[in-house]
Amino acid sequence: TVNDYEYRFNEDRWVAVYHNGQTIFQNGEHHPLLDVIEKCDARNKGNYDTSVKLAEDAFKQAGKVVTINHQSNVALISEMLALQGKFGVIVRGPTKTTTFNFSVTSKDGKEPINFSQCLSVCACYLEGVQLAFTLGMNHEKIRLGIIEQGSKEERQTRQAADRLSRLDAEISNLERACSVRYRPERPNFQTVLAESEKLAQQIIEKPKLPEPGEGLDSSQSDEERSHA
Repeated sequence: TVNDYEYRFNEDRWVAVYHNGQTIFQNGEHHPLLDVIEKCDARNKGNYDTSVKLAEDAFKQAGKVVTINHQSNVALISEMLALQGKFGVIVRGPTKTTTFNFSVTSKDGKEPINFSQCLSVCACYLEGVQLAFTLGMNHEKIRLGIIEQGSKEERQTRQAADRLSRLDAEISNLERACSVRYRPERPNFQTVLAESEKLAQQIIEKPKLPEPGEGLDSSQSDEERSHA
């Protein structure tokens, strides 16, 4: 699923789902290097780092030396049983990366849960944390005039705030429908946003204004410079 915000502002979105080394679903353009890695992983299950090395060897045998830098952070781990779902989600914050876990059961502990809703909420957290970080940075850029009023970036920032509210609402819907337990605690998008704004104030410099007369041609007359 792709929401309206992604359609408007993320033109380079893509997805590829693999099973036993074969692409079973794809949308958008992904790099064919992934196909090679996944084929190697299908023959070497259980150790993705080794699969990456095998892919490098495969390119070398084909006469092309390739070095693959692989970051092995896993964004989401899910375990879904008939009456309970357990999820571990990575949270990349402005100053640190952590993980949190949550479990979902029905209110009475007897009814099956909606797994697609649970996975959607996991996606809400992954998207929401990134969106909150971007919002915090953009708020500071707007304040400094780096992002101009009425620009595409300014419109994107306003609509990102609306999108963040919808993500929060979707999470709350699950919490109302089911029993949800967090460990250590539920990530707060507004906290991430505030931390991002604070970081932005430290690392983003205010643009320097040109000195009087800077950029004007010295050969121009006083009248020409006044018009300029």
